[in-house]
Amino acid sequence: MKTNSNITQKLDAIAKPSKWIEESNFRLENKERLRYSQKVAVIILRTLREKGIKQKDLAEILDVSPQTVNKWVKGSENFTLDTIVKLNKALSISIFSQLENIEEQQYTESTKKIIPVKTEPKVISLYAQEEWSEELMEN
Repeated sequence: MKTNSNITQKLDAIAKPSKWIEESNFRLENKERLRYSQKVAVIILRTLREKGIKQKDLAEILDVSPQTVNKWVKGSENFTLDTIVKLNKALSISIFSQLENIEEQQYTESTKKIIPVKTEPKVISLYAQEEWSEELMEN
């Protein structure tokens, strides 16, 4: 009969330690950079869809592996200027100007304020309320 300690030892030998704490800390430390990477990924995906280009085709154009393009569109890649320039040329776009447009749009949406409109209270006479109630009852 196997004891619990034997089972625990076997599980410890095959179990991989979880890296969720390190991954969480990485995301917190690189939050702003990751947001920009995600925005660039959206720009790339949108452009590919609009132009009818597949990720595999983009990989061939840029002479990179399809896995590299896949990492780009996942939004976790730290883009170099060289990569951005190559993407601009390959897709005939300007990633920086599109990022600027996204930033402006987000700023505009975040600064919109709802201004309450004051209206005059409606005074309805008791007689008018009775007529209105009767009309509703008839219909």
